[in-house]
Amino acid sequence: WKTFKEFLIFCMGISTSKEAIIAAVALYILWSPKRLVSKLYFPCIPLITPFLINKEKAFFYFIALFPSLLFWGSGLLKEGIIFFALGFLCLHYFKIIEQFNFKSLIILLVSVILISFTKLYLLVALTIPLLAYLLSKSIGKQKLSYIITTVGIIGVSFLLPYLHQELNIYQLIAAKQQTFSRYILEVETNSGFILPELTDSWSIFKNIPIALNNTLIRPYPWECNSAFVWLSLLENIMVITLIVVALIFRKRTDSNFDILAFCLIFAISLFILIGLTTPVFGAIIRYKIPATLFLFIALLIIVDIDKLKAKFNWLTKILWQKTLPK
Repeated sequence: WKTFKEFLIFCMGISTSKEAIIAAVALYILWSPKRLVSKLYFPCIPLITPFLINKEKAFFYFIALFPSLLFWGSGLLKEGIIFFALGFLCLHYFKIIEQFNFKSLIILLVSVILISFTKLYLLVALTIPLLAYLLSKSIGKQKLSYIITTVGIIGVSFLLPYLHQELNIYQLIAAKQQTFSRYILEVETNSGFILPELTDSWSIFKNIPIALNNTLIRPYPWECNSAFVWLSLLENIMVITLIVVALIFRKRTDSNFDILAFCLIFAISLFILIGLTTPVFGAIIRYKIPATLFLFIALLIIVDIDKLKAKFNWLTKILWQKTLPK
């Protein structure tokens, strides 16, 4: 705490008070494990902890040491606020579904406001998982709920333009991409690339595989022209490796399907939105951090620890000892 106060005073001497507070709090919570995982940095940890039994240490390593999360989450930027608000949104949304209370509603609304003023597209990506989770808890049919909600939301998105042209989600996505594409033509960037032009709903659905390729696989080695882009490639290799490991050593049970589907749908939706609209590798690596975090949670839920220990026993002390508080 003494170090924290000294750092805060130092920051106030060289910057504005707002920047100083953001810098000090972000750095403090990022390197203070118990505070980080239980209350501040990602507040919905108590919600997912039951699904990460004996996997807490691996999750902590990801939060504290994953390069892009460490870089963007500990500076004078929006990411600390985003994770703070995103965590509280999920935690109190689930609490309200279980049992309504006014306090959780207020925190939920404040979280929504914070996200809408920082990264509005996160709320778009959360639409399907939030509604699907509510339906699942209402009718008790988990898989059916997520299928109905996904199909229903897509269907409604086609009908909205008939109510008002400004509600045409596909045109908004296309306009966002065109704005970003014009920007990289006007301003020199080291990591820009050309995206297929989006014009309507068909062009968006057709280019979903390209979007996922842009966010999960690219940049290719020959596209790396700076240390930052090489870092993006390294992270993609790490994520793909984790996906392969989780699929090979996966659990054969649907007991955690609700939270698993929630994380996967949010992550994939965000990967698609970013991959469709962002033609700069440096921006992609920053924008997709929330998606990568939720994907990692899903992979930890999927993986069977006993199978992994049997194959790689030396990982036991490194990754599977408990670190996080319940």
